[in-house]
Amino acid sequence: MKNRALILLLGIVLSQTSCVSMQKYKELELVKDHYKAEYENYKNVADENAKLQEELNSCNKQLKQSYREAEELSVQVEKLQRERDELQQEYDNLLEQNKALMASASYETQSLQELLAAKQEELDRKERELANALSELQNRQSNLSNLQKSLEEREKKVKELEALLATKDEQVRQMRAQIEEALLGFSSSDFTITERDGKLYLSLSQGLLFKKGSDKLDYKGLNAIKQIAEALNTNPDMDIVVEGHTDSDGSPERNWDLSVLRAATVVKALTQNGVDPQRISACGRAFYSPVAPNDTEANKALNRRTEIILTPKLDQLYKILDQ
Repeated sequence: MKNRALILLLGIVLSQTSCVSMQKYKELELVKDHYKAEYENYKNVADENAKLQEELNSCNKQLKQSYREAEELSVQVEKLQRERDELQQEYDNLLEQNKALMASASYETQSLQELLAAKQEELDRKERELANALSELQNRQSNLSNLQKSLEEREKKVKELEALLATKDEQVRQMRAQIEEALLGFSSSDFTITERDGKLYLSLSQGLLFKKGSDKLDYKGLNAIKQIAEALNTNPDMDIVVEGHTDSDGSPERNWDLSVLRAATVVKALTQNGVDPQRISACGRAFYSPVAPNDTEANKALNRRTEIILTPKLDQLYKILDQ
């Protein structure tokens, strides 16, 4: 009789747990989509930086070409000015000759007048060419100035992006060093820390934090979370996601619940140690994101883990790209 009552009670609990887990699954899918979008944004930032660098190189080539064309045009202007001066001198000489010969030879005077008219026409043509060349030179100089200004603005934007990306990378490196220093007293089997896609992944083994099947932190786990919280509090400009993971043993419903509960437990412990709740969120992945096949006990132990994912905030990058 007592066994039948226990079986009945267990069935009721499992049915309620299944309903709750599906709701949590939907919520976790939203969290997953959010951080997937964050990753895509981060990639877009890197792609935009590469595109700007390519445009910068193109502008540099255009600037060099404009400088060469301006120099060639300056040479042409100087040549036209010399030719004009020479024609002016010839014109003046012919004018003097014409005055001297006017009284002595009407035929020669007429020839000189025709030659003088031709020289005047050629001089006028050279004057027009010179005016056009000067106008084109001014336009080139104006375009060159605008191109130089645009190039300087692009260089400034690229430098700002590169500096900000370098700062974010340095934040990740410093955060990794601080966490590794905070966990010096723990063994390599207790945790691993890696960098991927501009994020920092801290993986904590089940053996460090929880007993098998439990969502309650033991003393060793509480101590580890306290050390991690102290490191996280030194850098408030990083968002935090805590993910719970299980092996494939047991039902999916139970693994969903256990992964979510463990993630929530770690989040609570972090916030109790001073981590700002507004920069942290929790989600469970059950056994759907393994790091090893669930075919041996050793691999299952690797999958039973809690991951703390640290992401630099990219608000300043987006502001620069929107300018």
